[in-house]
Amino acid sequence: MSINKKLPSLDGLRGISIILVIFAHSRLTIGFPLSLQKVASYGGFGVQIFFVLSGFLISYLMKKEESEKNTINIFNFYLRRIFKILPVYLFYLLFLYIQKFEPFHLTKNALLSIFTFTVNFNDNLPWNISHFWTLSVEEQFYFIWPFLFVFFKKWRVKILIFSIFYSCIIRGLNYNSELPVYTFSSFFIYSDAIAIGALGGIYYFKNKKITDLTLFKDFKYQILSVFIIILCFTLYEFKLVGLFTIPFNHFITSLCILYIIISVLDNPNNLLFKLLNTKFLAFFGIISYSLYIWQQFFLNSD
Repeated sequence: MSINKKLPSLDGLRGISIILVIFAHSRLTIGFPLSLQKVASYGGFGVQIFFVLSGFLISYLMKKEESEKNTINIFNFYLRRIFKILPVYLFYLLFLYIQKFEPFHLTKNALLSIFTFTVNFNDNLPWNISHFWTLSVEEQFYFIWPFLFVFFKKWRVKILIFSIFYSCIIRGLNYNSELPVYTFSSFFIYSDAIAIGALGGIYYFKNKKITDLTLFKDFKYQILSVFIIILCFTLYEFKLVGLFTIPFNHFITSLCILYIIISVLDNPNNLLFKLLNTKFLAFFGIISYSLYIWQQFFLNSD
């Protein structure tokens, strides 16, 4: 059974995420209205939503499998990831090589980054594949987390909490300096969003009744979470309260995303729930991965 039959609204959240990302990348395309440039730049927030969703789902599904089967089949997990990720990924790369619209050439170093999912450590890549950095961050998490989940059962939550706060520290240190490679800054700068989602997935599986609380039922709290997100972006943009916003801006906004995710899982009378479960947004969510891979070519900045 599809996970979305048990967890509604998630396709709709993916739909919003991919629309935001495409909007953000569109600003780099010739002819995009200058008046919308600044607003569109915040569309990259869609990637953060994807990260929190990914962490939430992977942990929820592993907890579910563990509960039902008393074990987790890591081999099947990776097999599912391969069949989900690689076909579209490889077909897009093949298209780039055979198409005649735009010149395309990759160095050996670039190819290594692509096929090892380490694009987030490589700043010298063509526009058409530069967006693979987000997929690389996710795949690195997917590669590590199932092993930690299975073999460090008692340490799961502690590992995630460490990852979250390490990310905050790295962002603070990285703001005005270049960190050495051993910090893995290009992973940890963003990984707290996935880790926060993962914590949420574990907690939600254990405490599904949490959605019965007024906090997760009332639309005004969802509005408040959106306001907090906007406030965090505003403070960061104008460099206000930097000691707080630089390390913790991403942390707080990720918590708000997690709150919204949980608040729309079992709340059919809620306005946001109804919006996220419309056919329009659900459709974009279902094809969001393919859209994400392909949009970069058609939004070429050259």
